[in-house]
Amino acid sequence: MNLWDLFLRTFHFGTPIIFAAILHGFVLKYDWFQGLKKPLDGGAKVRDKPLFGANKTWRGLFVSVVGTVIFAYVHRLLFDMSSFFHGITIVNYTVVSPLHVGLALGVGMILGELPNSLLKRQIGIGAGQQRSDFIGVLFRLYDQLDLLVGAWLLMMLVPHFSVLGHLDVVFFSIFMTLVLHILIGYIGYALGMRQTPH
Repeated sequence: MNLWDLFLRTFHFGTPIIFAAILHGFVLKYDWFQGLKKPLDGGAKVRDKPLFGANKTWRGLFVSVVGTVIFAYVHRLLFDMSSFFHGITIVNYTVVSPLHVGLALGVGMILGELPNSLLKRQIGIGAGQQRSDFIGVLFRLYDQLDLLVGAWLLMMLVPHFSVLGHLDVVFFSIFMTLVLHILIGYIGYALGMRQTPH
């Protein structure tokens, strides 16, 4: 497989996550679904510090899952309609359910972020805050990859799909996520969806 094919396969696989992230940006900007704007941890604390923090909400989980499920069904439609998309997808939608894929990606995105949030709260990094020391740099780097880790781990549970059979896409997705995370951050900042580009 050449680099262009690898890029297409990786980007195509990641589009449900990208769509969900963009959708979440609009939800935050216009404050939609306010009834779900409640912390996942229910205000629980560990050592008098928030478990995950106010930024990890039921609204975020809802939007992530809805966004990835919708786009997984778009993938299935494209897979059925076009030989081009049939050729670049790593998911065989003749045997794999788009619902399973969407749920794995959407829930995985959020679950992947929770351990990172827990650790940051425990060392005193507040929700949405950054540190400029070495620890802060490590957390910023992992911030860009945690949702991807969660998504790939849950994809391992999808029936009739083999993560191990697509390790080239897994590793290339790490590189692409780092690049796309930076681009989306600056786009979101320029559109007023984020307070900072990072």
